[in-house]
Amino acid sequence: MKNLLAIAIALVVFGGSVFAEGYRMHSSKSVISPKRVIGPPAPEEPCFTYDFIDLGYVYRNQGPFWAEDGHGGGIDFSYGIAGPLYLTASYDYLDTKYEFGWRPGGTTQNVAAGLGIYHEVAECLHFTLEGGALYSDIEIDHVATHEDWGWYVGPGVRAKFIKGVEIFGNVYYGEIRDDEGWSYNTGLVIDVTHNVALKLAGSFDDDAETYFAGLRFNF
Repeated sequence: MKNLLAIAIALVVFGGSVFAEGYRMHSSKSVISPKRVIGPPAPEEPCFTYDFIDLGYVYRNQGPFWAEDGHGGGIDFSYGIAGPLYLTASYDYLDTKYEFGWRPGGTTQNVAAGLGIYHEVAECLHFTLEGGALYSDIEIDHVATHEDWGWYVGPGVRAKFIKGVEIFGNVYYGEIRDDEGWSYNTGLVIDVTHNVALKLAGSFDDDAETYFAGLRFNF
């Protein structure tokens, strides 16, 4: 009887020690939290992109006494090609009336295409330099057609002092139709979404004032 009691006590002690060890191991595993995998920080979005298309309405105050104001549409294009280099181009088409007694209609088409380079002065401040070729086609119904080629070159600036709002400006010197001179443009680009923005701009020279209102699509 004493032997049976001793055996029973030994089994209880052994079983209890095994259970306690198993519980300790299980508890120690449960409190160990898995390691967090921390990857590299996400890259910050640049302030400016040079890959975009602008589409919009164009109004031009023609300036010369024999031409009325013109209305039409315009496209501006920019595409980054390598590092700070980018391609730039623009096109606008305008309908107008001309003061020749019977007020004939007419159209004006203007094309510019060239190369640009930018320099990052600060995080949200770029200086640019652009230059290229100009083409102009003026058709006056039953009167005349004028086609001319020219060139332009000049500096510019792009700045963001408020998140989502870009201010830009350019000064160009060029020649077309045997007429040399300065032209200026300035405007705002206001982000609507990540890839779409509202663009308002004005361009001024000795002969005309041109205003643009439209959308910018980044790609």
